[in-house]
Amino acid sequence: MSKWITAWGIMKLVEDGKLDLDRPVDEYLIRWHRPAGQFDNRGVTTRRLPSHTAGLTDGLGFGDYRLDETLPTLEQALANPKASSGEPTKIEVGAEPGSEWRYSGGGDLILALLVEEVSGETFKAFIEHTTLIPLAMTGSGYDTIGATGNIARSYDVEGRPAAVYRYASNGASGFSASVGDMSKLVLAQLAIPTNAPLGTST
Repeated sequence: MSKWITAWGIMKLVEDGKLDLDRPVDEYLIRWHRPAGQFDNRGVTTRRLPSHTAGLTDGLGFGDYRLDETLPTLEQALANPKASSGEPTKIEVGAEPGSEWRYSGGGDLILALLVEEVSGETFKAFIEHTTLIPLAMTGSGYDTIGATGNIARSYDVEGRPAAVYRYASNGASGFSASVGDMSKLVLAQLAIPTNAPLGTST
């Protein structure tokens, strides 16, 4: 769900004329840049990042953080991401951009930074006022899921409530939502009014 919401936010910036899908991402970024390598970083575009075709080879699934741990900043997470595998991971261009599909969780970290650089807001604030508030998605957001009421808890193999964790990757894995809120997002993408009777189509 997080990547879906991130892509929606990116397209809002495109719709507002603030972002060109085919310009190199580096032209928008100030706070962090990928290390130089054998492939041309200019091939890493906003269009390629959500489709996992930007040449990034991190294969990153994000590790979690305990509630008592300090979350890294977005730049710190980009420079030294915590992988679910526990292995050291770099977010770098390891294949020719546009040449193949290769999963990259790091690409969504870059997209979150891109949103902040272009909008001048935090990623969370931008998504809230462009998406969650207009669509009345009141049961959604980036707060720790354990702090949210009326949620379905996770359980371990013994049937005990599982620990609640946080993530330092809002663009890729930090979002939670109710089923009702997700239906509002689907209807918005289909351009169906949320008050339309059942069976209505456009």
